[in-house]
Amino acid sequence: MIILKSKIDNFIKIFYKANSENEPLIFPTDTIYGIGSFFDNKISNEKIYKLKNREKTKPFPVIISDFAQLKMLEVLLTGSQKEVLKKYWPNNFTFILNTSLNLNYCVLNSKIAVRMVKDIPLALTIEHFNKPVTATSANLSNKEYSSSIEEIVLTFWDKIKYFLISADVSNKPSTIVDLTVRPYKFLRNPHNLTTL
Repeated sequence: MIILKSKIDNFIKIFYKANSENEPLIFPTDTIYGIGSFFDNKISNEKIYKLKNREKTKPFPVIISDFAQLKMLEVLLTGSQKEVLKKYWPNNFTFILNTSLNLNYCVLNSKIAVRMVKDIPLALTIEHFNKPVTATSANLSNKEYSSSIEEIVLTFWDKIKYFLISADVSNKPSTIVDLTVRPYKFLRNPHNLTTL
């Protein structure tokens, strides 16, 4: 087990190493701690289902660092969807979008959940490799999430090899909005928003 502080050089080194070993890792996002991998590493992403005991019908959200990366995710946008994304990204909003991507661990019924982050080590890492990252919450399925890195390490010390830790991590997850339906639908709304 390797635990390193959340600095850009550590992020780049550990993401590279974990990817080369087909291992997922735990890292801070702009909201909570996530478990993830580069989106196109099928082996490491499949491992996440096992170590979280997560149902295969629950795909992982994907994090990007710029709009161009939506092309890698084969996202299909309408004009009104583009306006919403430009208004709310980068921020702690996850949007459900249509996609033609064929990766079952991050796509369900031709839909994908995407968030854009900026100015944190995770975003700079995604930018460095120019590759989106999957990120599901760092807890076992059907267990309450804890923002305590001590508890997270205790839960996953025998399941995860690499940890990146930060002293400044939120305990609130992102707001999730489905943009594939009209009117747009809040699927998770921790800030109790009434409209976009």
